Amino acid sequence: MIYDSRFVPCFTRSWESYCLSDGEITLKTNSGTYEYAISQDGFRLKSAEVIGKIMERSYVLSIYSRILLSKLSVSMIEKMAEDTEKYIEFAYTGNDEILSDITNGGRSAFTQLFPDDHKILSKKLLNISEIFIYSIRSDDNIPHYAISVTADTEIEYSDEASGKNTLTDEYTAVIEFSGYSENDLTAVSGSFTLEEPEYPQAEEETENTSENEVA
Repeated sequence: MIYDSRFVPCFTRSWESYCLSDGEITLKTNSGTYEYAISQDGFRLKSAEVIGKIMERSYVLSIYSRILLSKLSVSMIEKMAEDTEKYIEFAYTGNDEILSDITNGGRSAFTQLFPDDHKILSKKLLNISEIFIYSIRSDDNIPHYAISVTADTEIEYSDEASGKNTLTDEYTAVIEFSGYSENDLTAVSGSFTLEEPEYPQAEEETENTSENEVA
Protein backbone atom coordinates (compact mmCIF):
# COMPACT_ATOMS: atom_id res chain seq x y z
CA MET A 1 0.00 0.00 0.00
CA ILE A 2 1.07 3.60 -0.68
CA TYR A 3 0.35 6.11 2.12
CA ASP A 4 0.82 9.86 2.49
CA SER A 5 2.53 11.56 5.46
CA ARG A 6 -0.68 11.30 7.50
CA PHE A 7 -0.85 7.56 6.82
CA VAL A 8 -3.85 7.97 4.54
CA PRO A 9 -3.87 5.53 1.57
CA CYS A 10 -3.06 7.30 -1.71
CA PHE A 11 -4.74 4.53 -3.74
CA THR A 12 -7.65 2.20 -3.12
CA ARG A 13 -5.54 -0.81 -4.02
CA SER A 14 -2.27 -2.51 -3.18
CA TRP A 15 0.63 -3.04 -5.59
CA GLU A 16 3.09 -5.82 -6.27
CA SER A 17 6.15 -3.54 -6.27
CA TYR A 18 7.30 0.05 -6.63
CA CYS A 19 10.32 2.11 -7.71
CA LEU A 20 10.97 5.77 -6.79
CA SER A 21 13.06 8.24 -8.82
CA ASP A 22 13.11 12.08 -9.02
CA GLY A 23 9.48 12.93 -8.42
CA GLU A 24 8.15 9.81 -10.10
CA ILE A 25 7.01 6.43 -8.90
CA THR A 26 6.55 3.26 -10.94
CA LEU A 27 3.97 0.84 -9.56
CA LYS A 28 3.43 -2.72 -10.76
CA THR A 29 0.54 -5.17 -10.66
CA ASN A 30 0.51 -8.78 -11.82
CA SER A 31 -0.24 -7.66 -15.36
CA GLY A 32 0.78 -4.00 -15.65
CA THR A 33 3.37 -1.29 -15.06
CA TYR A 34 2.19 2.24 -14.25
CA GLU A 35 4.32 5.36 -14.01
CA TYR A 36 3.07 8.29 -11.93
CA ALA A 37 4.36 11.83 -11.53
CA ILE A 38 4.33 12.98 -7.89
CA SER A 39 3.53 16.58 -6.96
CA GLN A 40 1.83 18.57 -4.19
CA ASP A 41 -1.47 17.84 -5.99
CA GLY A 42 -0.96 14.12 -5.70
CA PHE A 43 -0.27 11.42 -8.28
CA ARG A 44 -0.72 11.86 -12.03
CA LEU A 45 -0.65 8.79 -14.25
CA LYS A 46 2.00 9.34 -16.98
CA SER A 47 2.08 5.99 -18.72
CA ALA A 48 0.49 2.57 -18.53
CA GLU A 49 1.59 -0.76 -19.93
CA VAL A 50 -0.41 -3.96 -19.69
CA ILE A 51 1.17 -7.27 -20.67
CA GLY A 52 -1.23 -10.11 -21.34
CA LYS A 53 -2.08 -13.09 -23.50
CA ILE A 54 -4.92 -13.79 -25.89
CA MET A 55 -5.25 -17.49 -26.56
CA GLU A 56 -1.57 -17.93 -25.57
CA ARG A 57 -0.48 -15.10 -27.90
CA SER A 58 1.30 -12.32 -26.01
CA TYR A 59 0.52 -8.63 -26.40
CA VAL A 60 1.56 -5.30 -24.86
CA LEU A 61 -1.03 -2.52 -24.48
CA SER A 62 0.78 0.80 -23.96
CA ILE A 63 -0.91 4.13 -23.15
CA TYR A 64 0.92 7.48 -23.15
CA SER A 65 -1.86 9.98 -23.95
CA ARG A 66 -2.13 12.46 -21.07
CA ILE A 67 -5.79 13.18 -21.87
CA LEU A 68 -6.71 9.51 -22.00
CA LEU A 69 -4.78 8.64 -18.85
CA SER A 70 -6.52 11.45 -16.95
CA LYS A 71 -9.84 9.67 -17.55
CA LEU A 72 -8.76 6.12 -16.79
CA SER A 73 -7.80 4.29 -13.63
CA VAL A 74 -5.55 1.25 -13.44
CA SER A 75 -8.56 -0.95 -12.66
CA MET A 76 -10.40 0.34 -15.75
CA ILE A 77 -7.41 -0.28 -18.00
CA GLU A 78 -6.88 -3.81 -16.73
CA LYS A 79 -10.58 -4.67 -16.92
CA MET A 80 -10.78 -3.50 -20.55
CA ALA A 81 -7.70 -5.56 -21.37
CA GLU A 82 -9.16 -8.67 -19.69
CA ASP A 83 -12.52 -8.28 -21.44
CA THR A 84 -10.76 -7.80 -24.77
CA GLU A 85 -8.91 -11.08 -24.25
CA LYS A 86 -12.21 -12.85 -23.61
CA TYR A 87 -13.95 -11.29 -26.60
CA ILE A 88 -11.17 -12.31 -29.02
CA GLU A 89 -11.29 -15.86 -27.68
CA PHE A 90 -15.05 -15.91 -28.26
CA ALA A 91 -14.60 -14.47 -31.78
CA TYR A 92 -12.25 -17.31 -32.77
CA THR A 93 -13.77 -20.23 -30.87
CA GLY A 94 -17.48 -19.38 -30.86
CA ASN A 95 -17.70 -20.28 -27.15
CA ASP A 96 -20.76 -18.24 -26.19
CA GLU A 97 -20.28 -18.85 -22.45
CA ILE A 98 -17.26 -16.52 -22.48
CA LEU A 99 -19.56 -13.55 -23.16
CA SER A 100 -21.20 -13.95 -19.75
CA ASP A 101 -17.93 -12.73 -18.22
CA ILE A 102 -18.03 -9.58 -20.36
CA THR A 103 -21.61 -8.33 -20.37
CA ASN A 104 -24.98 -8.94 -18.77
CA GLY A 105 -26.78 -7.24 -21.64
CA GLY A 106 -27.64 -8.38 -25.15
CA ARG A 107 -25.02 -10.55 -26.81
CA SER A 108 -26.02 -9.67 -30.37
CA ALA A 109 -23.58 -6.73 -30.29
CA PHE A 110 -20.69 -9.19 -29.97
CA THR A 111 -19.99 -11.10 -33.17
CA GLN A 112 -17.52 -13.80 -34.12
CA LEU A 113 -14.88 -13.47 -36.80
CA PHE A 114 -16.70 -13.99 -40.14
CA PRO A 115 -19.69 -15.82 -38.59
CA ASP A 116 -21.69 -16.08 -41.83
CA ASP A 117 -18.92 -17.41 -44.08
CA HIS A 118 -19.69 -21.10 -44.48
CA LYS A 119 -16.55 -21.78 -46.52
CA ILE A 120 -14.38 -21.34 -43.42
CA LEU A 121 -13.35 -24.63 -41.80
CA SER A 122 -11.13 -23.25 -39.03
CA LYS A 123 -9.70 -19.99 -37.67
CA LYS A 124 -6.37 -19.82 -35.88
CA LEU A 125 -4.90 -16.81 -34.09
CA LEU A 126 -1.20 -16.56 -34.93
CA ASN A 127 -0.12 -13.28 -33.36
CA ILE A 128 -1.31 -9.92 -32.02
CA SER A 129 0.47 -7.42 -34.26
CA GLU A 130 -1.10 -4.25 -32.85
CA ILE A 131 -3.30 -3.22 -29.93
CA PHE A 132 -4.22 0.24 -28.67
CA ILE A 133 -6.96 2.12 -26.81
CA TYR A 134 -8.70 5.39 -27.62
CA SER A 135 -11.70 7.54 -26.63
CA ILE A 136 -14.76 7.67 -28.87
CA ARG A 137 -17.71 10.04 -29.02
CA SER A 138 -21.11 8.98 -27.74
CA ASP A 139 -24.65 10.31 -27.51
CA ASP A 140 -25.39 9.19 -23.94
CA ASN A 141 -23.05 11.58 -22.07
CA ILE A 142 -21.14 8.60 -20.69
CA PRO A 143 -17.43 8.19 -21.51
CA HIS A 144 -16.84 5.60 -24.22
CA TYR A 145 -13.58 3.89 -25.08
CA ALA A 146 -12.49 1.34 -27.64
CA ILE A 147 -9.65 -1.13 -27.91
CA SER A 148 -8.46 -1.96 -31.41
CA VAL A 149 -6.80 -5.33 -31.90
CA THR A 150 -5.07 -6.34 -35.13
CA ALA A 151 -4.59 -10.10 -35.27
CA ASP A 152 -2.51 -12.20 -37.65
CA THR A 153 -4.84 -15.05 -38.54
CA GLU A 154 -4.69 -18.33 -40.42
CA ILE A 155 -7.96 -19.40 -42.03
CA GLU A 156 -8.57 -22.83 -43.52
CA TYR A 157 -11.41 -22.77 -46.04
CA SER A 158 -13.00 -24.96 -48.68
CA ASP A 159 -13.06 -24.05 -52.35
CA GLU A 160 -15.16 -25.85 -54.97
CA ALA A 161 -12.42 -25.55 -57.57
CA SER A 162 -9.29 -26.45 -55.59
CA GLY A 163 -10.59 -28.07 -52.42
CA LYS A 164 -9.11 -27.15 -49.04
CA ASN A 165 -6.97 -23.99 -48.87
CA THR A 166 -5.20 -21.86 -46.28
CA LEU A 167 -5.24 -18.08 -46.10
CA THR A 168 -3.12 -15.91 -43.79
CA ASP A 169 -4.00 -12.26 -43.24
CA GLU A 170 -4.46 -9.48 -40.66
CA TYR A 171 -7.92 -8.71 -39.27
CA THR A 172 -8.84 -5.89 -36.92
CA ALA A 173 -11.39 -6.09 -34.12
CA VAL A 174 -12.84 -3.16 -32.17
CA ILE A 175 -14.22 -3.67 -28.67
CA GLU A 176 -16.22 -0.75 -27.24
CA PHE A 177 -16.64 0.07 -23.54
CA SER A 178 -18.59 2.66 -21.57
CA GLY A 179 -18.42 3.89 -17.99
CA TYR A 180 -17.13 6.53 -15.62
CA SER A 181 -15.13 4.21 -13.36
CA GLU A 182 -14.31 0.56 -12.73
CA ASN A 183 -17.61 0.25 -10.83
CA ASP A 184 -19.81 0.86 -13.87
CA LEU A 185 -17.45 0.05 -16.74
CA THR A 186 -18.97 -2.43 -19.18
CA ALA A 187 -18.29 -3.82 -22.63
CA VAL A 188 -20.80 -2.50 -25.16
CA SER A 189 -19.90 -4.30 -28.39
CA GLY A 190 -17.24 -6.26 -30.19
CA SER A 191 -16.80 -6.95 -33.90
CA PHE A 192 -14.28 -7.15 -36.72
CA THR A 193 -14.03 -4.43 -39.34
CA LEU A 194 -14.22 -6.84 -42.30
CA GLU A 195 -17.34 -8.89 -43.01
CA GLU A 196 -15.51 -11.58 -44.99
CA PRO A 197 -11.93 -12.54 -45.90
CA GLU A 198 -10.34 -11.32 -49.10
CA TYR A 199 -9.91 -14.66 -50.79
CA PRO A 200 -7.25 -15.00 -53.49
CA GLN A 201 -8.55 -15.25 -57.03
CA ALA A 202 -8.49 -18.66 -58.66
CA GLU A 203 -5.64 -19.17 -61.14
CA GLU A 204 -8.02 -19.67 -64.07
CA GLU A 205 -9.91 -16.47 -63.22
CA THR A 206 -6.64 -14.53 -62.92
CA GLU A 207 -5.40 -15.81 -66.31
CA ASN A 208 -8.67 -14.86 -68.02
CA THR A 209 -8.51 -11.37 -66.51
CA SER A 210 -4.93 -10.92 -67.74
CA GLU A 211 -5.84 -12.07 -71.28
CA ASN A 212 -8.75 -9.62 -71.42
CA GLU A 213 -6.50 -6.77 -70.31
CA VAL A 214 -3.96 -7.60 -73.04
CA ALA A 215 -6.69 -7.85 -75.69
